[in-house]
Amino acid sequence: MPILTIYLINIKGFSVTDSALMVSIFTVAYKSARFFVGPLLDNINPKTSIVFGCMLSGICLSLIGLVNSFFMIVILLILSGFGFSARGLAGSTSVSFIGDQDGKGILYFGNINVFVNIASMIGPFIGTYLYTSGNSDFIFPIIGGFYIVSGIHIYLFLKSIDVSEKNNSKTTFFSGYKTALKNKPFMLFLIINLFGAFLYGQLFTTFPFYVSKKYGQEELLGLLYLINGLLVVVLQIPISNMLHKFFPKKEEYYLVSAYFIFGISFLFASIDIGLYFLYIAIAFFSIAEIFFTPTVSSIVSKHVTNNLRTTYFSLIGLSTAFGEGLGAFAGLKLLYLFDQVAKANYYWVVITLFAFFSSIIVLLYKIRESYTNSKEGISEDIS
Repeated sequence: MPILTIYLINIKGFSVTDSALMVSIFTVAYKSARFFVGPLLDNINPKTSIVFGCMLSGICLSLIGLVNSFFMIVILLILSGFGFSARGLAGSTSVSFIGDQDGKGILYFGNINVFVNIASMIGPFIGTYLYTSGNSDFIFPIIGGFYIVSGIHIYLFLKSIDVSEKNNSKTTFFSGYKTALKNKPFMLFLIINLFGAFLYGQLFTTFPFYVSKKYGQEELLGLLYLINGLLVVVLQIPISNMLHKFFPKKEEYYLVSAYFIFGISFLFASIDIGLYFLYIAIAFFSIAEIFFTPTVSSIVSKHVTNNLRTTYFSLIGLSTAFGEGLGAFAGLKLLYLFDQVAKANYYWVVITLFAFFSSIIVLLYKIRESYTNSKEGISEDIS
């Protein structure tokens, strides 16, 4: 919610410090809730969790516009964060389950990425319009109302779709994570995903800082992000269909391609002889995102065991959050050091090398997985 900070400061009248604290609490609640609720949601029908998450977030966000107490808003933000987590995890679980049934997971997760990008373009536009047109009081009731309507829609019109798995044993917080953490290939994939999240997060942290420091054209960022969103919306489904049709069940190779294309994107960003190369960098970054985002979720589905689908997605969410956080911290520090010696573009050369290195790591991971599977197949034949 990009408008949240501005809303708290300019409309609610909170200080910058209090507003920053509230936004931080919301972010922590949203990110950490995945860890706490993941295994528990494996005991609940995903549709129930989605409806509950939508309703909880919707009600809490709607109430933010009606209260002015610091502590009440903090409580509402925490609860809405838990609602977001429950909805997001259950949504990923549902799509993963359906994708496993018909083998089209990469297509479904690709479609989700399209709608996420559409929402990320439309949402801030509507919020900004309401804010600048003197209708700021309606911002959060409208946001909350959207989630409430979505929850009602899912409850009423998607009853016939079965996304639940038979689970004879009760999953507890500790038993769920204990089982998942014993899955060594998945543990390796968490590290690989962390690398990808590190690379993906550059778009929202170091990239705007670089554009500001190097070119002093902050106004260009809006256009660059718009290009990114439009390219994903236009190309995601055709590329996902192409991969599913001509290269089915090659998810690890999609990931190799994603990391390699990330590297190409950063390489173009390092060329500082004109702004045009930033547009090229964004174009390649968008293609890498198209490969990366749905592929991660599709690979998670392959690793799921013992009906712990939501638990696995909660772990990948934590890996992503840690990777993006590490990318922001380390990236900004390193970029700042390069900027101090007037070599800010060299930062992108370093990140390019890291992206290519990550691509090789994924390839080795795939080779190792194929070798392990072949050995297991031979052992089964002998027995």
